[in-house]
Amino acid sequence: PTYRSLLPDMSLSFVARPAGRVDIGASGLLVLTCCRALAEAATSSPRQIVKWIAQLRQQLTASQLVALRNSSLFQGNVAPIAIETSDVADAHTQGSGSVRQLLYLELQGGTGHASQLRGALASIGAVPAA
Repeated sequence: PTYRSLLPDMSLSFVARPAGRVDIGASGLLVLTCCRALAEAATSSPRQIVKWIAQLRQQLTASQLVALRNSSLFQGNVAPIAIETSDVADAHTQGSGSVRQLLYLELQGGTGHASQLRGALASIGAVPAA
């Protein structure tokens, strides 16, 4: 269902808006507001968290992971707040035992996250899988 289907009166859907980002499959508290300032405060850049998953050609070393946690790799007020890795079988070379690494990264604040993430990965020598 959409948030509009939860409203008792459909005419309210033109006034009430979600405060924050609503993703498909999200669960938890949904805050609806007609106050533009509240909605903007909930979605302003310093509070915004963006989640990325990148598949890498090679596993990151311990020193690369430490470097990636350094917020100086990112511009403005963007900062990594969570970094995890997971090894997965390489789908392109099935049966060879080859492994690629998935990088789970959460960034908070700012804009241009995709280009900043590419730049940060390049600066530590990490190569995304094609």
